[in-house]
Amino acid sequence: MCIRDRLTDPEAFARGLYKHQAEREQQNAPIKERLDVVDDLLANYRRQLDRLLDLYLTGGFAKDVLTDRKNRLETTIGGLERERAGLVAALDVRTMTEEQIQDILSFTQRVTLGLEEAEHNFEARRRIIELLDVQGTLDEEDGVKVAYVSCIVHPDREKLSVVPSTT
Repeated sequence: MCIRDRLTDPEAFARGLYKHQAEREQQNAPIKERLDVVDDLLANYRRQLDRLLDLYLTGGFAKDVLTDRKNRLETTIGGLERERAGLVAALDVRTMTEEQIQDILSFTQRVTLGLEEAEHNFEARRRIIELLDVQGTLDEEDGVKVAYVSCIVHPDREKLSVVPSTT
């Protein structure tokens, strides 16, 4: 089944997007778990920093001891905040939202209406390929050129025969 066939079957296309979304969610689970751990650690270290301020205000400890501990806590908190920012950024990149799915489906409907034009319009074809994250590898098997192609709505690599262009 070619990409054109997938675009003209909106139900199958939507199923493919939702399957891709579910796979991404599963892949994101370890990142989300680490983000929860980092959030818990940040809350704990911030509480420690607050308690340290209380100790300073009560005057029960030497200032240099408290300052050293404060510096270590702030360094740890800074490192955790940077890690948290990286995890959030990774999730943003790797997560497919419902809004993104609806945008893709809407775009696909528009593309389907103008599919004839896309056959003769390189920019339209390029946009479709980029949006669907079409990836492929070329190979030769038994003297025949083949391409293995996948995209977000069809993540399983599909083998296609490569027919040389006559133009």
